[in-house]
Amino acid sequence: MKTKSKIQERPILFKPEMVKAILEGRKTQTRRIIRDQELVEPNPDDGSANFVHSPRCPSYCDYACAGPDGYCPYGQPGDHLWVKERWSPVECSREPKNACDSFEGSHVNYAADFLDQPPYGKSIRWKSSLYMPRWASRLTLEIVQVRVQRVKDISEGDAIAEGVGAWRDNWSRREAAEAFIRGTEARVETKNAKTAKRLFYLLWQKINTKRGHGWDKNPWVWVIEFERV
Repeated sequence: MKTKSKIQERPILFKPEMVKAILEGRKTQTRRIIRDQELVEPNPDDGSANFVHSPRCPSYCDYACAGPDGYCPYGQPGDHLWVKERWSPVECSREPKNACDSFEGSHVNYAADFLDQPPYGKSIRWKSSLYMPRWASRLTLEIVQVRVQRVKDISEGDAIAEGVGAWRDNWSRREAAEAFIRGTEARVETKNAKTAKRLFYLLWQKINTKRGHGWDKNPWVWVIEFERV
């Protein structure tokens, strides 16, 4: 547990499919791309990661020096992350656009709750997770561990902890896709996805390839393990 007198709290964005996985207890890890890839280099002794000399990191050091305040930008063990997800105050489904941006305390709809209810809450005017205020957030996560690794180094167990599920030999292709994340992310090709790591690879490609961080580039990532508060 954190020894600081005050717990630090920061926002973190999750797609609706990921929020659903967290709510169901299937997701306890998240991998986030390290912004300054050129500052990371492997430790030849044990294969771990270190950050090289930079204005933000005055000496050869471990990942704790990478953030602007001397920590991983997502926090350290014991810190809290409040989840920002696609949402809509109930009033926004029947009021003019932007009429209820400040309805603190109002009932909120969450897109993650509509993934199994076609047509995916189509009649609701969803707001981007970027604009979710703290009062509307329903999930708070406590960081258990922070580490650095190449994305390809993810283990089968960690892929399952990312929420993608594990392969079952008797699954149909459709069942595998539904277990993948159960939503729009599940519509990617899963024909040869017989391991959780392969399923995670497909998810990673869909989300990060266009951002320039595809699987083949094997970027350095923050590995954040968490539990619900």
